[in-house]
Amino acid sequence: MVETACWAHARRYFHDELLANDSPLAREAIERMQPLFAIEGEIQGQPPKARLAARQARSVPVMADLHAWLETTLRRISGKSDLAQAIR
Repeated sequence: MVETACWAHARRYFHDELLANDSPLAREAIERMQPLFAIEGEIQGQPPKARLAARQARSVPVMADLHAWLETTLRRISGKSDLAQAIR
């Protein structure tokens, strides 16, 4: 069994931070997530193997970049901030 997470729920934390504090970093996080939603929209309705192949080819590089950016950003901000909580 493999755990999966919902990006809409993860995105919500950044969206809340953007609304509350007009955080440029929250805005950037949301913008960096957008390609993932676009990819999912494009592959919706395709067979599972085709979706998996598309995710591996297209989403994995986006995720790697997002992960690196989040790790770097987390080191630059207060660990007690709402943005840090969103990243974690």
